[in-house]
Amino acid sequence: MAEETTGLGAWVDGQKAAGTTDSKEQSFTLDASKAWSKLGEFQLPRKEFWILLLVQAAVEAGCSKLEVAQGRTKTSFRFIDSSWTSDAVHGALFELEKRQTQGLGLLASGLRALALGTKHPFTVRYPEGFQEQWDGSAMGGRSSAPEGSFEITVTHLPQGQRDLTGFKLAAVRAEIGRTLTKYCFCSPVPIVCDKLSVSELLHDPNCGVPRARPILCRRLPLSDLIPAFVLPKNRPQFRARMHGYLLNQDSEWHVDEVLGEDLLRGGEAEAVAIVAYGGSELRKNELHFAFVRSGVVIHRESHSLWYPLAVTILLSAGGLQADLSGFRLVESEDVRARCRLVLDALLALLDSEEGVEMSASAVPLYPKQPVAASLAAYVAVGTLTGGTIGFLMTTVHGVGIAGAHGFGHWSEQNAIRCFGKKFSTTELADKLREVRVEPAEEKQRTVRQRRGRRDRSWESERWGGR
Repeated sequence: MAEETTGLGAWVDGQKAAGTTDSKEQSFTLDASKAWSKLGEFQLPRKEFWILLLVQAAVEAGCSKLEVAQGRTKTSFRFIDSSWTSDAVHGALFELEKRQTQGLGLLASGLRALALGTKHPFTVRYPEGFQEQWDGSAMGGRSSAPEGSFEITVTHLPQGQRDLTGFKLAAVRAEIGRTLTKYCFCSPVPIVCDKLSVSELLHDPNCGVPRARPILCRRLPLSDLIPAFVLPKNRPQFRARMHGYLLNQDSEWHVDEVLGEDLLRGGEAEAVAIVAYGGSELRKNELHFAFVRSGVVIHRESHSLWYPLAVTILLSAGGLQADLSGFRLVESEDVRARCRLVLDALLALLDSEEGVEMSASAVPLYPKQPVAASLAAYVAVGTLTGGTIGFLMTTVHGVGIAGAHGFGHWSEQNAIRCFGKKFSTTELADKLREVRVEPAEEKQRTVRQRRGRRDRSWESERWGGR
């Protein structure tokens, strides 16, 4: 069927006449009816944050699952069990003062940011059998076969642009996956990206795998002093993307009973603390306050610990004022008070477990199947290019590498279980008591004082420079 102009296409065309210029005063006036639409292009701190808006929309709409499928040139987001229709989406896009639900409002913001803030063409497919396609400059609609779920498919490169090497396509694909894992690991709606579960608390960039080795996860009892948020239902075994073996593989991780007691429950919580062995330079380990809204970490407050352990406290951003983007909290006493409250709760919990020793509780499992598949592919290529000699060389070389990695992995796990370093809850509590949650102005003043005494900047202290 031939393409037809849609409401979204007409709205895009109307952007050209959305503003007027006063030639006498050289001032620009933005038409009120287009104000929110214009802000869709400029309000987000990072261009890829349209992904976070889609995740928040899925959470607020009560979707049962968000499936993300990545191909070489496109990435699709399928919202399972969503009730969005074309009429409802158009109403949220164009009648901003009459938004029906928060989920639709977030979806509309995500679509505006994607259309106006990026150069990615995309297609929106509705369950009733209708689709709209944005090519970067114009929007067209056509009939299509009925879909079971609402779906958005984003093309990795702008219209007409090619990538002969594949590097640009791979970079966009990796950026989407990295954004999901870094910010959306708290989503109560299960997010699956190419069979990799994104909604796992141990994907936290500060205390998660593979960067760190988690050793403790505890819910903090706060007696309804702050709003609660919903945690994902984690699993005792999950996969994390990491480098290693013959190729880059997804490593399997196992969570033991000590770590999994509070980690695997899911449901509502006011705050959750994750403690991990940092596995990096001592000065880089930090205490993070990660504020969660609609399943997405929208803001982080970080403090240096100068201790082998890193700590992340997840808490709700509900009731706190954010900036226009919704992804940055406004500096206020309310934010600092909430940070102090959850920190005091963690200290009380550690004091109640005085003298308890903590050790690594999440360990990687050797990925036998991925390594075997990579080895088979390696040997097949060697056989095709070198015949019998190629087969023998690649077999010996591949088996040798896989065996060496397997032995190293086995040795590492036994060392962790038998000789792994143990940390006392008392020592961690004493270190956390040294953290000062202070206003931004006082923090900057302290930095200047420190620079005068030691003749080195706060950045060099934090990141290990000289």
